[in-house]
Amino acid sequence: MSDGRQERNTVVVPIDTTPRSAAVLPVAKTVIQLAEATPCIVQTEMPITPIPDLKKKFPLLNTLLKHAIIAPLQGSPAEGIVRAAKKWSSLCIVMAMREGKKMTDTGLDSVAEGVLREMPCPMVLVPPERAPTPWQIQRVVLPQDGTPGTARAVAPAITLAGRTGASLLVLHVSGAHAAPPREPGTLTAPRYVDQPQHEWPAWAQEFLERLRSLSGEPVKGGIRMFMARGEPGPEIVRFTHSHGADLIVLSWHGELAPRCALTLRYVLQYASCPVLVLPENHGQSGLAVEDHSGEKAI
Repeated sequence: MSDGRQERNTVVVPIDTTPRSAAVLPVAKTVIQLAEATPCIVQTEMPITPIPDLKKKFPLLNTLLKHAIIAPLQGSPAEGIVRAAKKWSSLCIVMAMREGKKMTDTGLDSVAEGVLREMPCPMVLVPPERAPTPWQIQRVVLPQDGTPGTARAVAPAITLAGRTGASLLVLHVSGAHAAPPREPGTLTAPRYVDQPQHEWPAWAQEFLERLRSLSGEPVKGGIRMFMARGEPGPEIVRFTHSHGADLIVLSWHGELAPRCALTLRYVLQYASCPVLVLPENHGQSGLAVEDHSGEKAI
């Protein structure tokens, strides 16, 4: 263990003695290994549980704590987590979505929502129901809307898929009543959602080329494009479940006011796998149809 300040890649991992820590630790271990980072452990319970007792409860900590930073909790749990991430210029924060009661509009508990609102770096949010088993990334779901801002934010996901050998499943959901994105440079989806033979193949090829240009990392598992029609949140959750995905990557503009971030809110409430949330304005990190059965792969 270490508490000396020096330049290094770090990943913040909040822990306590609840079952959610057992769900988070295997995910944190994989992220730390992929990023070649040092764990920064923040204990969020008061009084603080002695480290030997935590090791007995969570054997995986024996490995993570060998070269870890132990960051003392300052302020509330959410404040302490954010403060540690800022102090150590962390690549990301890996934590549980909730423990017990969840907020009705985001699916997070008050601590996770507090960190999300102030996140200084990407976050990996883990469903507490996840079994405490090793986490391997084989299929990554990457929802896209065609805007340059969204595409820039998910470059780490492309790098992540390249490093892990995972398949990158790019999902474009077209809502029947959604207004098209207005950001300059947006690659607008074709009109004929239900007749892909018209414009979809050329559009999908251009879309994929844009994504591939964002990272020099080859994606050995391949990049596949899927189209679906419906509300983005439910379609993302349905698609992720039906394809057995291990991670969802969502970019986020940082606003959680009412009627904002509806897709993110829905996914965080109902996702059964970890969700990587990337702020749209964050630089690249070391990490990066009519019915419910109608998605089309190209």
